[in-house]
Amino acid sequence: MGKKINKYVQLIFTILLVVLAAWNHNITAVMLAAVSILLTVRYNV
Repeated sequence: MGKKINKYVQLIFTILLVVLAAWNHNITAVMLAAVSILLTVRYNV
């Protein structure tokens, strides 16, 4: 149970980082965040 909650917290945190990066028009940060999301989803599912 705790592991599942931790996964969602990590996902929300990463999405927030993507939104902030996009807001600042930082393409590199958006790309890095997208890669980290893909890795997170791949290893946690």
